[in-house]
Amino acid sequence: MQPNTTPLLSKVHLYTIDGEAIPQGSKTVAQGGGKVWLRDSNPKLKAWRESVTDQVEHFMTANQFEPFEKGDAIRAVILFKLPKPKTVARELPTVKPDLDKLIRSIFDSLTAAGVWVDDSQVVQIQAGKIYCKEGDTPNVIINLHKSPKSMPILDR
Repeated sequence: MQPNTTPLLSKVHLYTIDGEAIPQGSKTVAQGGGKVWLRDSNPKLKAWRESVTDQVEHFMTANQFEPFEKGDAIRAVILFKLPKPKTVARELPTVKPDLDKLIRSIFDSLTAAGVWVDDSQVVQIQAGKIYCKEGDTPNVIINLHKSPKSMPILDR
């Protein structure tokens, strides 16, 4: 029997992204030199997306993760661990940033890193946001895997 040289997690990707997640959403209109254009309203977004892309590319190389192929249906499970302000008593972050905008910044970064051809391949998402425990640092945990051809929740 020949040893299996295919990485065990070739179609399951697990990433832990260090840093405080930045949402991607609203755009603002900018003008100058007789031109008008749109730019992201959050000035921290570009650096966050570059950091996510760099970390994911490193994880892919270090763990021999193969990119998902065109046509692969992908299931994503994402947990955003956000910093808890010292004066906040609530258990969960039921305030901004919006979960869908956090997901958008992650998905665009994963596309840039070459994890998949396009984020339209994601057919199912499970996501949440929680506050970090005291002493923990903010991060994002991402689990991606090929989705089965049939999903009971969607087969109605």
